[in-house]
Amino acid sequence: MAVDHTVEIGTDRNGYKRNYWLRVMLMSFFLTNTFERCLAQNMLVEIHPVVLQKATPQATTIGAPPQSDTMLVAGSEFVVELWAQQTNTLSGGLTCVFSDLLFDPSALTCSGTKAEAEFAFFSSGVCDDATGTVDELGGCSISFPGPGIAPTWARVAIVTLTSTGTADELSVVSAPANLDVSIAAYGNVPPDQIRFSATAPLDIVLHQGDIDGDYVVDHTDLAIFIDCMAGPHVEQSPLECMNQWPGSTDMDGDLDVDLKDFVLLEAAVGRFAAAAGP
Repeated sequence: MAVDHTVEIGTDRNGYKRNYWLRVMLMSFFLTNTFERCLAQNMLVEIHPVVLQKATPQATTIGAPPQSDTMLVAGSEFVVELWAQQTNTLSGGLTCVFSDLLFDPSALTCSGTKAEAEFAFFSSGVCDDATGTVDELGGCSISFPGPGIAPTWARVAIVTLTSTGTADELSVVSAPANLDVSIAAYGNVPPDQIRFSATAPLDIVLHQGDIDGDYVVDHTDLAIFIDCMAGPHVEQSPLECMNQWPGSTDMDGDLDVDLKDFVLLEAAVGRFAAAAGP
């Protein structure tokens, strides 16, 4: 005689309990991963380049990264600092930050990169003057929690650039790199959830007193100045002196060339840019 092995639902109490707890664990795992995915999708990382004649002394700042300088001296060496922030407080901070930097190769040259100590792990950054790119600039942090949790910004790396003096203004742009940006506890952040930014255009100016535009204040500038000096309240014709040279002889901006300007020129003698002109 055939034996019916069918067991009615609920009659195997041990089996029912095992299935119940299995369903609970699966549901918990599903909800946890769904929650984490939602958090990860809402996260944003901001990456912001800052252009400065000299590097800032601090590696972190609250509320906003440092402001870029509004002008740079033609022919001089300056730095671009790469700053980053995790824009919310729901996870463990920045783990890895990498960005490309784009610049005008006809106006700038790159001489080196340096990762911040906090991001020295797997650090990279390759200058390519031919294309105007600093490739894969950044590094990783082994701290937990990681740096750069809002409202704190963290400096990731510093690039040293030199203005060639061939442009009146410049800007530096951050862009996605091949290496990933990641946040502790949530992994890699897709590029479309990262806000890459650019610096505002910066004016390129000559050293005060560099009248002939050769990136040094010397006897030739003094000779030009003497030929143009006419005294107080005597306006020079633009064709004669005021606009004849790359630099201004009217250094105090009062529309004449007099002893007040000479005092400023004298104080500037010997100043020179970090690189020779084009």
